[in-house]
Amino acid sequence: MGRLALAWEEQCMSKLRAMMRERAEARRRPTKLGAWNIGRCVRQLWYGEHGHVPEALGERAMFVFELGDKIEDQVLDGLIEAGAPLIRTNEKRDTFELVVAPGLPPVRMRSDAFFEHDGLHAPVDVKSVADKGWHRVLAGEVDTAYACQLECYMRGYGSETS
Repeated sequence: MGRLALAWEEQCMSKLRAMMRERAEARRRPTKLGAWNIGRCVRQLWYGEHGHVPEALGERAMFVFELGDKIEDQVLDGLIEAGAPLIRTNEKRDTFELVVAPGLPPVRMRSDAFFEHDGLHAPVDVKSVADKGWHRVLAGEVDTAYACQLECYMRGYGSETS
């Protein structure tokens, strides 16, 4: 590669890393209790509920999360295009809080979509996973945190399935 190409590559990568750092910093905030994190470490949840702001994700992790979000969107779009009776959700319109018990913080929730067919109304959540996770999915295993998230959706939406 010539000097110009190397300089261009270095400049672009520097801008990309800076962009990922800015996006990761923008996402730093206290983690409120939500269906997405309900099955996680209790200590992590306690810190989030008490205002602790976690460290920002690294540049690579931020890039991977954004890519995962895009893959999940593509999966939902593909299912809808293939004729699946799905209704996409909207963060502002479809997020609500479930009060589990007096004195406990409410749980925020919004599934990725709803499946509606023949009177069945079920929350749908799409997950992107790495190779190790994919092999577990193929073996019929569901990560405990994901199972907790779906259980929370089912209770919140009054659904018997997800």
